[in-house]
Amino acid sequence: MQAASGQGGVQSELNVTPLIDVVLVLLIIFMVVTPKTDQQVPVAIPQDTPASPAAPSTPPAPLPVIAVAQDGTFSFQGKSVDDSSALKALVATALAASADKVVFLEPHPEAPYEAAMVAMDVARLAGAAHVGWVDPPM
Repeated sequence: MQAASGQGGVQSELNVTPLIDVVLVLLIIFMVVTPKTDQQVPVAIPQDTPASPAAPSTPPAPLPVIAVAQDGTFSFQGKSVDDSSALKALVATALAASADKVVFLEPHPEAPYEAAMVAMDVARLAGAAHVGWVDPPM
């Protein structure tokens, strides 16, 4: 056959069949994945508290803080401690009266790393369940 003369030429038409196939495959993928992304996260909501809580009869105990000085020496609650065994005894005494068993470590920015690790180990050996890190004030 001969092509029509005059206006003749190639007519270009867009084949949308592959586009529709890709869109349908993506639709199926999203339909399968969507139920798996809908997960529930348990949230603990506090119970209703009274509008004006009663004032505590005794002041709260000071937080147990082990400070590590720049030269690697320890102090506990502001009192200088000679060695790690004395520090362990002081921390164990403070934790005996504490319900949450938390000790805070406040090293000087220039303190030796080993001294800070010794203080953390001593706190754990004294019975601390958690050791928190206190950044020095700037």
